[in-house]
Amino acid sequence: MQIGKLIISAALALSISSCAGLQGNEQLKANSATLINFKQDSDSGTKVAQLMCFKRHLAPYTEIDRNLSPAAHDIFIRVVDYSYMNPALRNRTQWGGIVRQGSYIMLKAPLTAGQIVTIQRRDKGGKSYIWLQDKLTGKAITDAVYTTLQSQFNIDSDYLDKECAKGTV
Repeated sequence: MQIGKLIISAALALSISSCAGLQGNEQLKANSATLINFKQDSDSGTKVAQLMCFKRHLAPYTEIDRNLSPAAHDIFIRVVDYSYMNPALRNRTQWGGIVRQGSYIMLKAPLTAGQIVTIQRRDKGGKSYIWLQDKLTGKAITDAVYTTLQSQFNIDSDYLDKECAKGTV
């Protein structure tokens, strides 16, 4: 009987702490701006425009939204095209792709609390145009900046980490 009460007490405590964690997460989102990376899959590869830095260090690609402090930010964006050696690997977390070409840009963006922002990318005439857009209103919050992707671009993580330290994200 005591074991049954102990199990019930533990389950109740776990459910209460889970609810508190969810409430804390919702409060965090309300007090921060949320940034969503761009990713477009095709049979031949993946096009990405992603937050390059997080907490002023080089960040790995993630499909998880990032919560940023509301402020004017210098945001480094990594723009990359991946090709697949084996198209069957496309849906894996570690894409199994090789970098075909890429570039880096910086956008200056005013972010506000509760705002949800998406990185947008449009390719035209050999250039990639990148901008940030408010997800709820559909309005651009930065001007579009273009970059030409290079087949040989700097992927030295030490160099990129130093660049991240110069930004605000």
